[in-house]
Amino acid sequence: MSKLLRADFVRMKKSKMYWAGLATLLGMGIMLLLSCYASSLKYDVPSSQVLREAIFQNMIMIGIILAAFSSLFIGTEYDEGTIRNKLMIGQSRVSIYLSNFISCMGGAVFQAAVSIVCVYVVGMIVCGKTDMTAGDFFQLSAALVFLCMAYVSIYNLVSMLISSKSHAATINILLSFAFLILASYLIMQLSQPEMMTQISMTADGMPMQGDQMPNPAYITGLQRDIYQFMTDFLPGGQSYQIANSSMQEQILRHPFLSCFYSVIITAAANITGIFLFRRKDIK
Repeated sequence: MSKLLRADFVRMKKSKMYWAGLATLLGMGIMLLLSCYASSLKYDVPSSQVLREAIFQNMIMIGIILAAFSSLFIGTEYDEGTIRNKLMIGQSRVSIYLSNFISCMGGAVFQAAVSIVCVYVVGMIVCGKTDMTAGDFFQLSAALVFLCMAYVSIYNLVSMLISSKSHAATINILLSFAFLILASYLIMQLSQPEMMTQISMTADGMPMQGDQMPNPAYITGLQRDIYQFMTDFLPGGQSYQIANSSMQEQILRHPFLSCFYSVIITAAANITGIFLFRRKDIK
């Protein structure tokens, strides 16, 4: 497998798509940082809070970036007949599958790490010291590494089983958006207040707050537990929790839980993918 990994990393180093993804993450991270800094000046927010707010914000896009790159990187092997050639020289299907997963995983972690470090350095120059503790930073970074692993395992499964590069890319990108849309819906439902204030109008047309009443949109019981579990478990929900400083507490409260969920997704995707790829007819 070592030869396969070396070849993959050499090819990744020459991939324009890979470096374009890194540039996109980096550019978005710096733009979001500067936007947060401008807002802090306008609303008199302490600069120490700006970097905490912005450092992981661009990671909301990591799933989409990885979907596009993984699909095209792996799909090129089908288009050029590389996978067939690897099999002809004696490489096992399991080695080929896992080498693609490991190489894409390594590339994903490198993209995320470079982006975060650059945003952090620029933030320190622009905003000064942050109020984020080193422990919080490393816990969120660890959760991000495992999140990248979960994303890559899913995209690798699709790309290894679908020979068409364009079809695999379309499915993976749609999956990445579906993860985020579903997470956005779940978070919106969980964010509904338990009580709501009734607003009425006075005789002179001015709004007046009335009594508080139960919010019919507030979910409780088993349904709330299921929504919270899906938000914590699915990659889209974890992306929101890492990227949004107001939601990071959910991960920091149980730092190993999100990593464990990502490991479950990774193991399930890889076991399923290897099982099906070993039976795939490669022409």
